[in-house]
Amino acid sequence: MKIELNDQETRTLVEMLTMAGYVMTQASDQAISKAETMHELIQKLYKAAQAASMADAFEKDDETQMIFPSAEIMSSSEDSPLYLLKTYNEYAAADVLSQQLGLRDATREKGMPSETANGEFDPAFIDAFIKHQTDYLEEFSQNGFENVQVTRIQLH
Repeated sequence: MKIELNDQETRTLVEMLTMAGYVMTQASDQAISKAETMHELIQKLYKAAQAASMADAFEKDDETQMIFPSAEIMSSSEDSPLYLLKTYNEYAAADVLSQQLGLRDATREKGMPSETANGEFDPAFIDAFIKHQTDYLEEFSQNGFENVQVTRIQLH
């Protein structure tokens, strides 16, 4: 397979590969062998991009002998990989936290949910959960995690 890319397309490909590599290594411990294969391919494409039109856009890690996009590539604008990944991580964290807090508050309000005969949960519990989750999502949307305070961690 042969693909010809202009300079902007090459940079976009490097950014996409960087984000894919990050997601792949963060997603699952079970994906390690696939991640290794993916990183080998990413390195091959990084080297091709470096040789083609991005000679100064990579830095070499002496320990691993791998090359990585420079800080300028990674974080120079609001559509750069680090900015996009940071935004995604904040959104994902807000989503998970709002679900957990919504579940906690609905359980406090309505009691521990139990399944009905047809395998569904009590509609009043579901309504309370949705209301609380929505409230938390609105809070995180307006203020980020500025008002979040962890007072104790309870391990079971």
